[in-house]
Amino acid sequence: MTQLFSARQNISNARNVALQLYGPHMDYAANLFTSAKRRLEDINFKYLEELTLNDNGTNNNPVEAFVADPALDAVFCIIPDALNLSLAAPPVPAAKDQSKEPGSG
Repeated sequence: MTQLFSARQNISNARNVALQLYGPHMDYAANLFTSAKRRLEDINFKYLEELTLNDNGTNNNPVEAFVADPALDAVFCIIPDALNLSLAAPPVPAAKDQSKEPGSG
């Protein structure tokens, strides 16, 4: 599991976060933010229907939502999707993988 933050945000100040509803990242996100002394009530979670990319054109998965919605500060996604976002050519400007930074889980 991994999380990507926009270039201007990190675990301490992200306010708009997307992840799959009832997916594998819900507990991870709650643990990560509470460990960083964040109140979950202060974070606007955008819940998405899909876990990964699909071809239905709805932007209802973390990758497409992060690319389409500049208001999102962070997204929780599976590692292959995080790599697609952070290593894309050209790279998605907002994607900054913090999964290996101190305090990121």
